[in-house]
Amino acid sequence: MIKNYLKVAWRNLGRNKVNAFVNILGLATGMAAVMLIGLWIHDELSANRHHKNYSSLYQVMLDMTFGGRRTTQQNLPFPLGDELKARFPDLKGTAMSDFGGTHSLIYGEKKISRNGHFIGGDAIPMFSLNVLAGDKDPLHDPYSIVLTDETARILFGTGDPIGRTVKMDNATNGSSLYN
Repeated sequence: MIKNYLKVAWRNLGRNKVNAFVNILGLATGMAAVMLIGLWIHDELSANRHHKNYSSLYQVMLDMTFGGRRTTQQNLPFPLGDELKARFPDLKGTAMSDFGGTHSLIYGEKKISRNGHFIGGDAIPMFSLNVLAGDKDPLHDPYSIVLTDETARILFGTGDPIGRTVKMDNATNGSSLYN
């Protein structure tokens, strides 16, 4: 029985080639769109789940009305972090951050550019970042810097980067630590 259905379907496809092509193309396009939307939803729902404290991490956003138009944005006044800690004593920490950007890092004759953020001291334990060497809580010193393993290798080779001075944006010196 199924063999007959397949024969009839194949013959109809052969007779109506343009119609069959349009139908198959539409079906393939629809299936591809559904798969892409499914992958996008999966990506959005699984973002940042690698953090140990994922279930207790929250992002505070600002709702404001300006000129009769309401917007929601991520940029907040920096003192809000201290205010949140003062008003909510069960809050374990805040990690205030800038927008990030490209910064130049200079050590001796080596100069590289890397994307990075200025971020508060609570970020390392909040986001369960793995510090490979140096101080395990490095961001409480305002002149410290946390480098990725790759960036430390580029700047210092196989040498120990701990305690060396890196010049940042041709203005700021910082002791190097890396994760």
